[in-house]
Amino acid sequence: MLLDLIADRAGLAFRTFAGSSLVCEARIADTEVVLAKPQTFMNRSGLAVRDLIRRFGAETADCLIVYDEVALPLGKIRFKRNGSAGGHNGMRSIIDVLGTPEFPRLRIGIQGESVIDDLSDYVLSKFKLKERRQLREILPMGADGIEVFISEGIDRAMAAYN
Repeated sequence: MLLDLIADRAGLAFRTFAGSSLVCEARIADTEVVLAKPQTFMNRSGLAVRDLIRRFGAETADCLIVYDEVALPLGKIRFKRNGSAGGHNGMRSIIDVLGTPEFPRLRIGIQGESVIDDLSDYVLSKFKLKERRQLREILPMGADGIEVFISEGIDRAMAAYN
């Protein structure tokens, strides 16, 4: 959802495949960037990230991994310089495949008001109307934060948006 908003702001859409990811190349904050949405299963996200880094010649420090985080309340965002997987299977895959946890990330909280009985069912379910409204409010802030990350780096994004 967030990457679609960023692409939309740039007047672009995700239409091209690069390996196992749907990509959109854009110019954001006077910088050429690649927005990518892996099409692998979440627990195999690392393979898609590795392929993208190789294909586009990126450094891991320049890659911002954006992902949903059930440990954060819905509507909260947190930039991080690096860190562990924290129980997130997609992040575990990325760390395992890249061989390092040293890459920036943006966590987007999805923990709603309901009790989570089955994590898989929860993360794959649709947002309720109230939750969609909350996301519509926070996603533009996340997009703005990504622009700050691109133009000024992770430290500035953390200072401005955490």
